[in-house]
Amino acid sequence: MKRILALSLLFVLALSGNSAGALGLQSHVFMHGEVDEDLYLIGRSIRVDAHAAGDVVVAGGQVQIEREVDGDVLVAGGQVDISAQVHDDVRAVGGQVRLAGNIDGDAVVAGGFVRLLPGTQVGGRAWLAGRNIKIDGDIAGRAHIAASTVTISGHITSDVIVRAKSLHLLPTARIEGNLTHQGPEPPQVEPGAVITGELNHEAVQHPLISMHGLNEPELGAASESALQGTVGDGAAGMMDEAPSVTYWPSIMLVLMLLTAAFLYHVIFPRFSLAASSNIGTRLWATLGLGIAILLLLPPLSLMLMATAIGAPIGIVAMLLYPTLLLFGFVTGMMFIAQLLLLIIGRRSERARWLLIALIPAFALLWLCYRFVPSAAGFTSLLLATLGTGAIALQTTRARNTTQGARIVAIAAPPNSTTDDRIP
Repeated sequence: MKRILALSLLFVLALSGNSAGALGLQSHVFMHGEVDEDLYLIGRSIRVDAHAAGDVVVAGGQVQIEREVDGDVLVAGGQVDISAQVHDDVRAVGGQVRLAGNIDGDAVVAGGFVRLLPGTQVGGRAWLAGRNIKIDGDIAGRAHIAASTVTISGHITSDVIVRAKSLHLLPTARIEGNLTHQGPEPPQVEPGAVITGELNHEAVQHPLISMHGLNEPELGAASESALQGTVGDGAAGMMDEAPSVTYWPSIMLVLMLLTAAFLYHVIFPRFSLAASSNIGTRLWATLGLGIAILLLLPPLSLMLMATAIGAPIGIVAMLLYPTLLLFGFVTGMMFIAQLLLLIIGRRSERARWLLIALIPAFALLWLCYRFVPSAAGFTSLLLATLGTGAIALQTTRARNTTQGARIVAIAAPPNSTTDDRIP
């Protein structure tokens, strides 16, 4: 969490000129030499060819870390290449992530394509999540992998847990422990591949629950750890003891979303009710706003991050983007709850009935995910889009209402009462 706050406050440090560590805030950043403190960098293209005595926290489009790092490495980018000797943990998120150095601690990586290149050594445990994962290097600790396709040709000296549609062990693969695979088809083990422990295959038709593949314990833990920079023993224990079936992860996710919806409505009762009502009264406006925000905000944020002046705004926008999606989805679910109340003839204005109706609304969503995951994924995306647009529309309305009230108050006579000011 400390490192996430550091990313959020980089612009404050830049303006003040006094930071706790070295700071780079440019379009193209190249660091070399020696850095005796923590290093925070943001830019479109970043290359670190310096020995860092502390942590390295980087966000950019293309990131390369090549020299020795004594602390942790936390990276978010489009293309990430880490070939440095890292004496602590590595946590990386990106479209394409490649590890080519030695990591003394744990490796937590999430991305579209993740690869441990030949010669890579991870001294601790590994949590890898993505669409396509290839392991050509060595992992000393336990490995947790969640992906669509997994290929292993390296050496893993502990147990391996894989949830993937396709698992392929090449002839050079060596696993000194048990291999547990959950997927629709048994793993492909080439002649020459070695598994010293037991090979367990559990036939699971959908090893990764839909919703962008982010609901399984390993993938959820990898994403959370990469963003928060904390992978404790408790999280590892949860994943070690995770059941083979996928009911509990999805149930827990629904319960967390339901709790978020409850808190959202209790803390902002009028705003949340008005925002969800916008979906029914102004459907096309909320849909258009939602699509515009969801599609335009990420590229606009990246464009701002590529400039020194707009980088602070871009960083804040990217950090707030997941939160906006969450509350947009919750707002969409509140609209579903209102529809359920309308069917049974109850008034959604009553907070008690709306909160009660949220329970069957989320229960329907969970059943949909269990039996029709593709339709549930589309429905969730549609609800998040509508809800995001509804929040934006209601925020604009609330601001206009507040400004109108101030104008009326200013224009009213000094001795007039509230009843005189607002007829």
